[in-house]
Amino acid sequence: MINDSANSSERRTFGIKTSFLSARKVSTVLFILLPSIAISLLIYEGYMKSGELSSLRAVTDPIRLYALRMLPIALFIYGLYPAAFSSKKYFEKSGFQNIIIEFQYVKKILYVEVTILSVSALISIIILYIPLPFPSPYTPLELNNIIVLPIMFVMLFSSVGGMLRINSQIAKKEFRWLFAKACFRMSSENADDLEKIHYMMFGLSSYNKYLRRHLKYQIQEKYILMIYSNFMRMNVGEKNEIINSLMKAFEDNKSAPVGCLSNILKVPLTEELLSRESLVDKLKGPSAALVAGIPIIVSIIELVIRSGK
Repeated sequence: MINDSANSSERRTFGIKTSFLSARKVSTVLFILLPSIAISLLIYEGYMKSGELSSLRAVTDPIRLYALRMLPIALFIYGLYPAAFSSKKYFEKSGFQNIIIEFQYVKKILYVEVTILSVSALISIIILYIPLPFPSPYTPLELNNIIVLPIMFVMLFSSVGGMLRINSQIAKKEFRWLFAKACFRMSSENADDLEKIHYMMFGLSSYNKYLRRHLKYQIQEKYILMIYSNFMRMNVGEKNEIINSLMKAFEDNKSAPVGCLSNILKVPLTEELLSRESLVDKLKGPSAALVAGIPIIVSIIELVIRSGK
């Protein structure tokens, strides 16, 4: 009876769960559609303030104010939502497929938005010192206020919301473990050969990060590359056998995948599958945070300076 209950809980955690509001649709609305609308409204307001279309301000002002107030609130709530649950509960509520798809999708959006934020911050700085390469009825300062600053303002909130969404998940101790386990389940259920490989490697990467965080050890890079090359050369039956054996190891306990990988790769007794976390790997996390954080900090400073003028 206890085993049936445990298996039922396991199925709820990793079973397929579909919803009208799928993870990708919600992320698209919050990180693409609403920011695009907000930027359009802010640019529109800039043109109206310059004297054009001023008769429409009575209609557009309430819409603009509502959109600009609700967007940051919606982004922050969405970003911090995973923090309200334990990792296991979060997987149960959302379903493993939604979490994996959303996680990858939000990261891609975040890369694009941080890039846009960086470029707009750079343009905002240099536009006042470099002559415009085209004729314009507006001064560089006016163009900056009408077009560049609205993009910076909205991308700033959207980027912070995306970072909160990602970090509120990976901050949980068990998230990387459950995520790796879910990736192998998704790999086994995927009929497409390339997708099968993609999710298996994504799962290994997540498990490696879990080991680094908890044990300060990691699977050596040469064995990761060996898994990639060997798996690519295998036939379908051999690939399914490997994935199923790894899935079974993940079902057993948190250290079992290490032994399973050693057997798959036939690691000699004179060598170790794991190695101490290198200095480069230790710096990867802070470096990524710094790369994403610098444009945000610069944008905040730039917006504060411009708002004071």
